[in-house]
Amino acid sequence: MNDAWDDRRRVLEDEYIERQNQAALEKLARAGEGTQPKSPITGKAMVREDVLGITIDRCPDSGGVWLDKGELEQLLNRARQQESGGPLSSWLHELWSTVTGK
Repeated sequence: MNDAWDDRRRVLEDEYIERQNQAALEKLARAGEGTQPKSPITGKAMVREDVLGITIDRCPDSGGVWLDKGELEQLLNRARQQESGGPLSSWLHELWSTVTGK
């Protein structure tokens, strides 16, 4: 009988921790919603643009583009799916190979 109560207590604790983690993540997301990243070149606010379904940050003055972690890989994968060897896919693949050495 003790094992059943211990198991139940662990499940309730895990559920509580999961709810707390989710609430903290939502709070962090809300806190970051109003902040626009600044261009490392001009220091002005960057604009968000959609490229192949991936949101990237671009400096409207310099044209520089900022990719968050994993966005280059996502762009490359989307280009492969959409163009299957077309010029955009080839260009992205060549860029990725140059950047990573792969």
